[in-house]
Amino acid sequence: MSRIVKIVILAGLLIAVSYLLGTICWRMQWGYELTFTSSLKAASLIGWCLMGTLLVTISASLVAALVRPLWACGVTFLLASLALLLGWEVRVGTGLVALLYLLALLLYAVETAKELEARVRFSVRALSDGFSILLAALALIVCGGVYFGCAAQIEAEGFSIPPSLTDTFVETIMQRVSTQMEAEVELKPEEREKQLAEIREQMESMWVQPIETRLKPYERFIPALVAFGFFWTLKMLLGFLTWIPSLVLRVLFALLGALGVTRVVRETREVERLVIE
Repeated sequence: MSRIVKIVILAGLLIAVSYLLGTICWRMQWGYELTFTSSLKAASLIGWCLMGTLLVTISASLVAALVRPLWACGVTFLLASLALLLGWEVRVGTGLVALLYLLALLLYAVETAKELEARVRFSVRALSDGFSILLAALALIVCGGVYFGCAAQIEAEGFSIPPSLTDTFVETIMQRVSTQMEAEVELKPEEREKQLAEIREQMESMWVQPIETRLKPYERFIPALVAFGFFWTLKMLLGFLTWIPSLVLRVLFALLGALGVTRVVRETREVERLVIE
């Protein structure tokens, strides 16, 4: 297998996972309200976000470590950014996010190349040192889907607290009230249900509607706040998973070496230092 074919395969891998990340961002855009719930669908969506960012991190690390010269990395990252855009939605906002994706990958590749050049022996540590910044940038990109989805809904329908969030809040309180009312044996089931319905209406009129009214003047800032909140949640989760790309890369580099795809090149260099005579 020629060197060019190997580079094309690595580039194709990053482009494919970038397209996958774009589809995940699209799903976040249209299903961002799920992030306010504790349902199985919400867990599945967050799981896809974590998987997509980790796959991009691993693929980008392989490209940054093995694809040379650096301009070839730049071309690969440009194609990966276009794949992200195609997997998501082609418009100005997503185009800016794709540009951020390109800049994050380029910065990671340049810093990784400097680190590898400065080391005497190759180590995965040179790649993992830049994971924190790269993962933060990827989390920010995924949260772009939350921002665009929330902004589009507010623009179309005006601001309202997501039903999933209000239902969770109301149901939590209603369960406690229902438990207390069940202890009152003198109440008939019909009376209990009627009182619960009245209490639910009062809660919505006394709590939900006033909160929506107070937040209405600041609705243009709400998408950014929602996206920012989800960003810190996703970043925290990714912080616990940074060991996964490092472990996978160690296994992959060992496997690539065993298959003859990569080899270790040793160089003898002349070093010049200034000393006191």
